[in-house]
Amino acid sequence: MKIAVYTVMVALVVIADGCAKTWQAARFPDQSVLLENPQKARLYLICGTPLGTALNDPVNDGNDYVGTIGPKSFLCWERDPGNTTIYVNPHGKWTNSCKVSMNVQRGNVYYIQLHTIPGFMVPIYAMDVMDMDKGKRLLGRCNPAKNAK
Repeated sequence: MKIAVYTVMVALVVIADGCAKTWQAARFPDQSVLLENPQKARLYLICGTPLGTALNDPVNDGNDYVGTIGPKSFLCWERDPGNTTIYVNPHGKWTNSCKVSMNVQRGNVYYIQLHTIPGFMVPIYAMDVMDMDKGKRLLGRCNPAKNAK
């Protein structure tokens, strides 16, 4: 019994510590300004849950790789205006992907929340676009990628 309890406690500590790290592949824009380039749009993908993404899950903006996202973290990038689809792919498998399609306008900032629900072998994802107030509140409780500068 003690071994089982110890095993569960160690597993929870490893997951809570964030064995999954967020890594930013796209250029991370200056956070002290609303937009670096007013001709572009800024997007934030925010995963506010502490658990649920035990692996680094790839994120794409259309065909462009943005990075990987883990718990209580965010990715941020600027892009040209127009139609796009943001994908999160558990284990890199497109068949299990979660996506949100949107038409981004120049000069605007978008906050997308990634919801995670622990699944049997992989997490179950859902995404939605939030208003600025909710997005900023959630963003304040999360950290950028370790390599974001």
